[in-house]
Amino acid sequence: NDKPWYKCELENLGRDRQDVGKFMEALERVYFPADNDTDEWNDERRKILKMALVNYLLPQFEAETRRDLKDVSTKVGVEAAAQTLRDMAMEGPYRPSHLLGENRFIVPTGDVPIVGVCSSNDPKDGTFLAAVNGRGELTDHLAIPGGTSITSEKIREKVITFLMQTRPAAVVVGSGAGVGCKLTARRLGEVITQATERWNNRLIQGQDEDDEDFEARMQTFRLMHSNIDDDDDEVWKCNVDIVDDNVAQLFGRSVRGKKEFPDMAVNLKVAIATARWAKDPLGELAYTWSSASDAGVFGTEMLFLNIHPLQRLLPKPMLLREYERVLCDVTASVGVDLNGACTYDHLHGLLTFVPGLGPRKANNLKQSVSRIGGVVSSRKSLLVKRLMGPIVYNNSVAFLRIRATDHLQDQLLHPLDDSRCHPDVYHRNKWAIKIAVDALELGDSASNDSEDYAITALRDVMQNSRDEIERLFNATKAEWEAHYGPTFNVGAWDPREAVPAESWRDKVEELDLETFAEMIEENGNGKWLTHLTMIKWEFRLPFEDPRKPMEPPSGEKLFRLLTGESDVTLCPGKEVTGKVVKNGDFGSQVKLEGDVPGFIPLRNLADDHVEAAEDIVSVGTIVTAIITEVKMDHMCVDLSLKMEDFKKKSSQWGRPQSLPPLDDFFDREAAFKIDEEKEKERESRLRALRLTIGGSSGTKIGGDSHDADGGDGTQAPRTGKVTRRACAHPAFRNASHSEVDRELKEAGDAMVGEALIRPSNRSCDSLAIHWMVRPGCIKVIEVHEEDKDTDASIGNRL
Repeated sequence: NDKPWYKCELENLGRDRQDVGKFMEALERVYFPADNDTDEWNDERRKILKMALVNYLLPQFEAETRRDLKDVSTKVGVEAAAQTLRDMAMEGPYRPSHLLGENRFIVPTGDVPIVGVCSSNDPKDGTFLAAVNGRGELTDHLAIPGGTSITSEKIREKVITFLMQTRPAAVVVGSGAGVGCKLTARRLGEVITQATERWNNRLIQGQDEDDEDFEARMQTFRLMHSNIDDDDDEVWKCNVDIVDDNVAQLFGRSVRGKKEFPDMAVNLKVAIATARWAKDPLGELAYTWSSASDAGVFGTEMLFLNIHPLQRLLPKPMLLREYERVLCDVTASVGVDLNGACTYDHLHGLLTFVPGLGPRKANNLKQSVSRIGGVVSSRKSLLVKRLMGPIVYNNSVAFLRIRATDHLQDQLLHPLDDSRCHPDVYHRNKWAIKIAVDALELGDSASNDSEDYAITALRDVMQNSRDEIERLFNATKAEWEAHYGPTFNVGAWDPREAVPAESWRDKVEELDLETFAEMIEENGNGKWLTHLTMIKWEFRLPFEDPRKPMEPPSGEKLFRLLTGESDVTLCPGKEVTGKVVKNGDFGSQVKLEGDVPGFIPLRNLADDHVEAAEDIVSVGTIVTAIITEVKMDHMCVDLSLKMEDFKKKSSQWGRPQSLPPLDDFFDREAAFKIDEEKEKERESRLRALRLTIGGSSGTKIGGDSHDADGGDGTQAPRTGKVTRRACAHPAFRNASHSEVDRELKEAGDAMVGEALIRPSNRSCDSLAIHWMVRPGCIKVIEVHEEDKDTDASIGNRL
């Protein structure tokens, strides 16, 4: 067989064709007798060794190697998917732009109201705005009918009124509508600017407004906003950004969404989940896990998320087990607001991943809390009121936070109940209180006083540490700006990493915790130095969130999010098909598949000089072009119709930097041969279309006079024979029925739901679509072509 290895069938690469000479030489040295024997006996020994090698040893080696490779690759794939999920879970709450000038350790984001927006590519579907409060509860919503623009006067006023009534800190637009989200976000930004100006200037009388008009306007304003006091001088700031709505789209179509909002539209539920995702991505991922399948398995809903491109090929039990570990790790490092998780259904999923709990204990805890009024005022009350047993309490309590709420505003909360400190160090042993009292130099007797006195001492020492953090921040910023000017990165400053130990001047730093730990150990209480060090840092940064604030996508990430394309699917040298939507002075604008904007500069419309784009392409023409550059920052792809670009080999185009480099075992010779075959196929396709792009004949693509003819204005005659088609669509194959079926089946589960197209054998005006309905089941659909230019072209109507 003279075919190259990459074209050979697997059955043609049998072991009888393999060179086993090296193995035989090694085996002969071991099993042949030391003294020379007759050639006949050696031949028999040689036959036995070869049979053992070919029929037994090599198959066993191959099976073991395949099994080991599969196990290792599965493990690597599962770990890669889990790492992607960890990155998603470790993304912190969205921080509005007016807080970006402040450091999050000094001015925390807090529970801010947010408006989520869900738009659609389908003009029949409406756009929904959903306002959620600081805890993620829906407070109000606005529906914009499909086909209606936000810029229309009537809709604009409705949106402005809605925004002024809800006054969100930010508006987040889901990315589900693709490239159109950028236009929606830009228009909403203009409306938000008008709304904030109108709100902030509501108490100012205009120059052209007399007293009666001003009073009438204020009266109308009071009727619309009855809960606002005229003395409220709060300045409302708001911005708009695009966020990933992958999880939100799943919620809008899930059982959870139907259960929580049974009478609401899908896009409205998506808008609500988009706002919640911006507030707490970890909470939404835990909420997604909390839905059980019909078989009682939790987390199956997460398998529908686009977490990793290879997740469909990985074993589902292994994937879910690794996902569960990731959510447990992140939840343990972030902590859970106990009262919030027991009050709101969309936050209850977090309790499942608290170490020591799990789904059953978390659900039991929620029911127990609801029986006592729905609020827990302290960690100690979990034991006192028998909300959990002592073992479960000891394992989980350090990850449960008791945060101040409206229901607890009249109670004196223990400050360390909202910290990572275990109650053993401030209730049972009272070492944290001892550290606070010694730091404030209140004397030994103070630690034995009432709990109120201990709480006061803790609050004072924690306030002293917070003041020290602010002092260190200002000092670091002043020192930086003295050397480098106003280039200090406010948001990136972290006191744990940016401040050396000798720079701290708070009261708790003055204590010798190592000596204190030695005294505890000498008294037979064990080693507690790590706990004492943690107490010091919890005084400074109680339950500090390890997640960095959510960064709105930009550049490559935004391009991939809105278009679904990456450097793998769109790269220089790739042929794409698109429709010309506009001709301008500098070139032609093209809309590619997936609504990706493309642009063909005037110089790339033909090999020769071009005066106007209309001379080469017409609006509405379907063209096949080659990508010269992908401008992800500008959300655009530069294209070319020049023949010299079509003739370039793939190896001549630059490889995107985001793709991994080719390894040392990459078969470059085989790649060059494949390149040459593609080049021959492309040239035959161009000859079949009889188009001379940029040629001297002045042929116009999509024109009326020289379209697929011989240059004299007469169309080439049809032969009526089934022939190869000139189509650059990635799903098109000039192949037989069996070849297309084999390609679909060999791809396995990855091709379920996908389809390949080929020329039909029934007639020259038909195509066949091979659609894989489920593994092993392929449905063939016949498509009739009309208005064909040549036998090799695709019909203009299907």
